[in-house]
Amino acid sequence: MTALCRADADPARRLALNRDMFAATGIRLPTWPPTAGPDTVVRPGGTAGPEPPGADPRLADVVTIFAELAEKYGGAHARSALGAYIADDIVPRLRTSPHTRTRDPEVLTGSACLMHLLGMMLADAGLPNLGYHCYRSALELAHRADNRNLYAITLRTMAVQALRLDDLTHARQWSQSALELAAPTATSPVRCYLLAGRAVVRAADGEREGALADLLAAERCHEAEADAGAGPLDLFTRYPPAAFRYQRGEVLLWLGDRAQAAVALQDSLAARPSAHHVSRLLTHAQLARTLLDLGQLDAALDQCRQAAAHYPHTSSRRTTTALTALRRSLAPYRRHPQAREVRDHLTRLTRPAPPDSGGTP
Repeated sequence: MTALCRADADPARRLALNRDMFAATGIRLPTWPPTAGPDTVVRPGGTAGPEPPGADPRLADVVTIFAELAEKYGGAHARSALGAYIADDIVPRLRTSPHTRTRDPEVLTGSACLMHLLGMMLADAGLPNLGYHCYRSALELAHRADNRNLYAITLRTMAVQALRLDDLTHARQWSQSALELAAPTATSPVRCYLLAGRAVVRAADGEREGALADLLAAERCHEAEADAGAGPLDLFTRYPPAAFRYQRGEVLLWLGDRAQAAVALQDSLAARPSAHHVSRLLTHAQLARTLLDLGQLDAALDQCRQAAAHYPHTSSRRTTTALTALRRSLAPYRRHPQAREVRDHLTRLTRPAPPDSGGTP
């Protein structure tokens, strides 16, 4: 963990480690004894029962703070601060107790959440291989904490990341394994997250019936979640409606149902906080491309403008990639005055900044 965080802080080492492809086949999935029944609620920390053991409040606060920063501004914003916190504060705490498996499950769980979050931020910043190394650390920590729900959440996140990198083989394997590992003990929010992830992978793989079945099951779990409230590690104990609706839109897009996908994306925007610039930009961009495919140019251009308005607030490779793809989608409309104006604006936004000459501005 220290080596990963230090490498991320050094631009040269960061790029070198990111070129080192993640050894996907090296993941050895653990086995857990069936200690809990299918209706048992498992709280953060990995223990079953009506009362949660409570996450370490400091770690829970840090997870909440950096998760919110990533949602608002992107993975390239404040990521080095998270890495420094993990290396300087978390690793020494893990070293002080040689029997942390039984002594400090809350610290292990909080540490796994932080490494998971760092992996997400790295992937969003365009460093997916380095992010995979962090996910692998998160898996190890979750296993040591005996927290199978958190292990499954990380594995599902890795599956969707693999799909984005066109690695359908591991996307299938990890999305399926995530459900198998968590199924006996998963809460409704966790199960909804896992089912939605597998639905996207199945849709991308052409499994229409399986994808729709997973989506329907996820919707039922999401309805059950509505009255459940949130836990101390909010990022890992609930599935926000905006995120679920966006995932539903992705499934429908893979299945070719653009009209219903557009509705799901609009529903996602309606539930998304206005300050979540990264998520809103990605949703506006996806909706714009969908509307273009439906022949609704004026509505698509409005979505393009809204996506562009969020871009200056983001530090994210994914947002740059999304606007670049959107600009290319507008190429067939170059003779349309408004489309050309929007396309030129997107070009200016995503154009690399000129190198600093060192002179006076």
